[in-house]
Amino acid sequence: MINNLIRYFFRKSFVIYGAIGGFVTLVQISLLFFMRNFLRIQDFFSVSIAYFVALILHYFLNKHITFLIKEKKVISYMSFKYVIVVAISYCIYVFNLYLFHDVLGIVFWLSLVLTLGINFILNYIFYEKIVFRNKPLEG
Repeated sequence: MINNLIRYFFRKSFVIYGAIGGFVTLVQISLLFFMRNFLRIQDFFSVSIAYFVALILHYFLNKHITFLIKEKKVISYMSFKYVIVVAISYCIYVFNLYLFHDVLGIVFWLSLVLTLGINFILNYIFYEKIVFRNKPLEG
């Protein structure tokens, strides 16, 4: 079982997913920095725009590079599923941060790292099994 988990999380698509996540994070932070410091856009708008751009970039890079989806449509059932998974993921993120920090009393930075790690893995599974699934669910 441990070997299966190791193989699952060291697959090419998981490594690419991690690299794309790192790249998108750098783009988001760079865009935020540029808007705040050079364009002098207010924090709320800078953060919101950078986050929205990052979500779009994340969706398309993972769709076409990580999960090799050929579909060209911008608005589709797949993009709808992505938005739903992002919303669910956010709820899990907030819950885990609350659980680790407020309930279990773990220091905030460690709670944040644990939460980010859990969401990183869960999001990959959600994207693979739900969002970027090529075939319909059996049922």
